[in-house]
Amino acid sequence: MKKNMRILGAVAVALPFWLTFTPEYVSAEQDSFTFDDIHYWIGDGTNEAAIVIDWNNGKPDSSIAYGYRWNGPSTNMVNVLRQIADEDRRLHIGISKSISFGSSLDVIGYDANGNGGAFELKNGVATDHEDFVAGPFPSHYWSQVHASSYAFPEDGTWGYYWDGIDEQHPENGEWIAYKNINWATGEDVTPSRPVAAETPYGFRIIDFQSDPSLTGGYDFPEAALGRPASSTPADYFGISTPLTPIMGAWGEETVVSLADFFDSPAYIVIEFDHPVVDDPNNPWGLDFIVFGNSFYKATSGSYLTGLENPANIVLTDGLNAEPALVEVSQDGINWYTSDTWAEADSFAPTLGYRLDPANADPSLYDGNKWWGEKTDPTYPVPPFAEDNIGVGTNLAQIAAWYNGSAGGTAYDISVLDLPATHKGMKWFKYVRITNNDINEEGSICEIDAVADIYPDTPFGVYTKGLYDWTELPEKGKKQFVAANGRANFINFALGEDPSSELKISNFKVKNGRLYFSFPVSRSDWNLNDILSSGIELGVFAKSDLATSGAGQNTFGWAHFEGISTNLQDGSFTATISVSEPSILGNKLFFRLGLTAEDKE
Repeated sequence: MKKNMRILGAVAVALPFWLTFTPEYVSAEQDSFTFDDIHYWIGDGTNEAAIVIDWNNGKPDSSIAYGYRWNGPSTNMVNVLRQIADEDRRLHIGISKSISFGSSLDVIGYDANGNGGAFELKNGVATDHEDFVAGPFPSHYWSQVHASSYAFPEDGTWGYYWDGIDEQHPENGEWIAYKNINWATGEDVTPSRPVAAETPYGFRIIDFQSDPSLTGGYDFPEAALGRPASSTPADYFGISTPLTPIMGAWGEETVVSLADFFDSPAYIVIEFDHPVVDDPNNPWGLDFIVFGNSFYKATSGSYLTGLENPANIVLTDGLNAEPALVEVSQDGINWYTSDTWAEADSFAPTLGYRLDPANADPSLYDGNKWWGEKTDPTYPVPPFAEDNIGVGTNLAQIAAWYNGSAGGTAYDISVLDLPATHKGMKWFKYVRITNNDINEEGSICEIDAVADIYPDTPFGVYTKGLYDWTELPEKGKKQFVAANGRANFINFALGEDPSSELKISNFKVKNGRLYFSFPVSRSDWNLNDILSSGIELGVFAKSDLATSGAGQNTFGWAHFEGISTNLQDGSFTATISVSEPSILGNKLFFRLGLTAEDKE
């Protein structure tokens, strides 16, 4: 079972006009916060633990809770925290390791408003003042406590971990909390009551209608909640294999079937726990994804073991799809769709894992030589790929063109006549998927999941504007940040024309940081003068150049040598304090650091 969320009856509830993006389901008036109130669950299994992160910064909803599931013995909290951060692109965790003391939880950042913010974890800098970031630096530390209780403990019954996070293992039914503490004030280590961390996937079923006599047991609507499947259900021998565009998702707890009741169409209504917005930085202008179980026919037949060389799996026919109508709503009453939208359960079929022979994951199944990390359900397939995939295309080429995406049918809500937020962005909160009447009589469509697309970083926006979709660098490849024979990202980051001559030629990469220098005239020592000169600093929340990065990696301005940044009342300020500057002629040289955070 993906989620143990409740299903509401066939109701439509009018919601207030959304002016903020804060979770609405946990409030100060609620008696308690329990496992049932958690929205975002990572992992699968019968054991459950709640993971709380409390930044303790006085900002609203700055204590959040995730759920973690597993089978058998549990791994340690280093791996649990990394799994959560790998799954939730809004969460960024810095963990260091020493020979003497093992792993240490250093800094945690969270994109609180979900607009694609990034963090320079070495110095604890967030590029958006609404986001959360905290670490030692060196006056603080992360308290590490745990308690066994169904509801969040608020009575001081927490026990302190005296071991490092290498030795901390979650237990079934346990709460584990990390709270940022100021050494000087001697604060209580008990975390604040959390709110549920927002999930990018469907959170709750509002309404559902399907004929169970026709679905063959695929009538469990909660199968459409949570993350889309990456592998098939385990067979009789306990073996599951990765999903690919050749083998679609199946299983009673993986997909739900929509089968019409005579002349009454089958449908499902799914709610997100936050407004899904038409963010201008969303990849290719796409805003959300619906996952079904469409597939292509290939030389391998409809079943793959995972042992086959993807380059030898060649498509022999077109896409096998069972289209479904997709509509969205802000209030669950008024629905919007577009004639330009594709039907759900069509292109692009799910791809569960990245094709990465050099880093194939041996834990997936015995003999795996091809598939590495899970793909990203919040990143869409390039829309141009559909017309280029057909008979004769091999699976390796398809996986490369997916560029890390998990697939699914993606939609752009800018074409809808939706009311906008106070920031000018259109939004919705409910998705209704209906078995399309263009299907043949008795045809049934399947739905696996829905997902909110995560905004691109400026580096992603830059590469999509520069490269053809077939030659986009793989997400996370740091070598593409520096000069690579194409228009240069350094120029772009400095506000220069990327296609012009490289403004900065003296740079080097060291320890994951790209160093380079550029001249600033002595009259530009004043911060406002520097900013007005066109050299914009991300740490001062400049929206166009605030961050840059690719995939799970994030990049941001680290610092000017000689400029100190201070966080005061939730906003960044800066002053020039140059000591013994190196003056060459009439120029003063500062050094910029472009920092890569590998999340390792």
